[in-house]
Amino acid sequence: MSTARKLGLIIGGTGFLLLLLMAHSNEGTGGDLSPGAIRVGAIAFLMAVWWVTEAIPIPATSLLPLVLFPLLGISPSKATAVAYASPFIILLMGGFFVALTLER
Repeated sequence: MSTARKLGLIIGGTGFLLLLLMAHSNEGTGGDLSPGAIRVGAIAFLMAVWWVTEAIPIPATSLLPLVLFPLLGISPSKATAVAYASPFIILLMGGFFVALTLER
């Protein structure tokens, strides 16, 4: 594993946990952002760092909200999965599969 990938894992994970702690400490203070918004920001930060550094494969990174949104209480798993099953997404995925097949 390259140094950039290791750094990405460490920086992404540490930033994610720090932002989650900020969300937890902000719950009773009535801050500008709701704890749910800070949790979404933490997931976005984690995904951005992992995408840039390719710490884990990009397709696996794209599935993080499917797992983390229900775990962190942002949205139920059914509502999160609906976004992944949009007809437009399925159409794009089919096009990518055809393009990959033609490439090979």
